[in-house]
Amino acid sequence: MDTDIYVNNFIFGINLNGTIGFLIPYSSGGTLQFDEVDLGTDLLLDIVDADLDINLSGTQINHTYPNIDFTNTSGILNIFDDITSAIVAILAPLFENLFIDILEQIIIPIVSDFIKDIPITLQLVTLDDGETLNIRALPFFLDSKENGVSVDLGTRIWAPEPPEGIPGALGSLYVEGETPTMGATTPDGEPFHFGASISSNVINQALHAAHEAGVTTMDISPGFYANATPDGIAVYTPADSEIDSADQIGMRIEPASAPYIKLMPADGAAGVFAWYDVKLTFDLYKAEWGEYRTLFGVTFNLEVPFEVNSTEDGFLSIGIEQLPIIYITETDATGMILLPPGFINSTLDFFMPAVMPRLAEKLKVVPLPRIYEHTLYMRDFWIAGSGNNNLSLAGDLIPVSVTQAAAAPSTTVEDVVTEDVTVEVESVNELGVVTSNAVTVNNGEVTIDIDGLNPNPDLGFLEYRYRVDGGGWSIWKRRDEIRLSRLLAGEHNVEVCSRTPLLKRELSCPVVTFTTEVAQEATEEATE
Repeated sequence: MDTDIYVNNFIFGINLNGTIGFLIPYSSGGTLQFDEVDLGTDLLLDIVDADLDINLSGTQINHTYPNIDFTNTSGILNIFDDITSAIVAILAPLFENLFIDILEQIIIPIVSDFIKDIPITLQLVTLDDGETLNIRALPFFLDSKENGVSVDLGTRIWAPEPPEGIPGALGSLYVEGETPTMGATTPDGEPFHFGASISSNVINQALHAAHEAGVTTMDISPGFYANATPDGIAVYTPADSEIDSADQIGMRIEPASAPYIKLMPADGAAGVFAWYDVKLTFDLYKAEWGEYRTLFGVTFNLEVPFEVNSTEDGFLSIGIEQLPIIYITETDATGMILLPPGFINSTLDFFMPAVMPRLAEKLKVVPLPRIYEHTLYMRDFWIAGSGNNNLSLAGDLIPVSVTQAAAAPSTTVEDVVTEDVTVEVESVNELGVVTSNAVTVNNGEVTIDIDGLNPNPDLGFLEYRYRVDGGGWSIWKRRDEIRLSRLLAGEHNVEVCSRTPLLKRELSCPVVTFTTEVAQEATEEATE
């Protein structure tokens, strides 16, 4: 890397001490001034012991003839000042070694700070339950072309202390293919400041480690989701159900294997997020029981499109906003209360859209290469590699100081449109006969139109994210509306926030509030 420093009016001081003829003490000081100093050097970046190393090479110094000014001393010693000045002027080129030392002290620390966060060695502890993951991403190959620098990182992500009872992943998810070296532009020809290409194998390794650490095992309760109550599930619970308002609901998600991603070129989505062999257990607490008892358990597979972005602290962000496709593989409904199949299906349909954003937020376990005191603002992503096995992200490097000093945006809620929906609610009698009842749910689907004030429109558009009822945040992305469906009964709060292309977040985010409730029942149709 070529590096140049140009300095006007370069001055440094000189102090001389000694004796003249072993008899006369001499002490004088002054300044050595150069009108111009031009320092040029090549920075050699190399890998030493799995770390990045910097050296200077081919340093050249250009400077003007020095101007020497010694402090006038009294009497005959002025003569020695003149003699010393003449000698220093002749020896001035020898000061080039001093310039090189100064260059090393200025340039190397700056560049070292700039690249020191590219090798990744960290221990990640999740905020919810303290699950621990170790992450190592160390350089093993360097290349420079097209006025850029490429660093290949060998990555390993694992759970150092897996909790007991967490099963390992089933089988291998390895996808053959090499991680391509990124060029200077995106596939559409757009230049970028900083990019990262990540193999799907690395992402799945991180998801596997998160699973082994217990991140994917979750308890669902009113503390997790405020509407996880008997009144909340009234949107799909029959009126004659034995589940009463005073009861308490508890659910557990216990996956037998880790989630994984399949990258595939698609419009807007990075690929498919899949989660197989997941068991959901539905427990109920009644005062007369004095304990939680299991009503049913269901094992299922799930697939849903996912999107990507980068977090402000340097991780890959996975966004899940679409409704998942769920395949039930096994059901155990031999609990204390007789339940129809539709109740079990509806539990998955209504709760998994709330679970998935929380899970995606917890899966912040794939680190991106980092640049000191800078944040990656992702502008584009694409699927690369011979086997579509690599995710490439590219964007701008935003200095943290610029983000801190930037003006904040604000979000405007333009409109809130609510729709009533019809839900088929099944009942079952003691003879096992299932009946279906059409129930109208007021405000069962909601669309929120949003806009915002962007203080930096010349740099790009605002991005928005949201969360429902204090759950997991959605991904940051450009959007002008938020669509919500499969809402449980009760009051809902939707918090919407914006951020600018300089990654400045909104200071006070608006909250949209509405209530979903069961309106009425329609005609009942008996089915076998």
